[in-house]
Amino acid sequence: MTFIFGIIIAALVFFFSNEIQEIMISTGLRDYLVDWLQSW
Repeated sequence: MTFIFGIIIAALVFFFSNEIQEIMISTGLRDYLVDWLQSW
């Protein structure tokens, strides 16, 4: 389930990269997702 959730997040980041990246970088969520994806 978490794997599917990660794929959905990756797709959203891909399609809405500019807006979401600004929000994610400002909240520190991007670094957390990078660490989480690298753990796969």
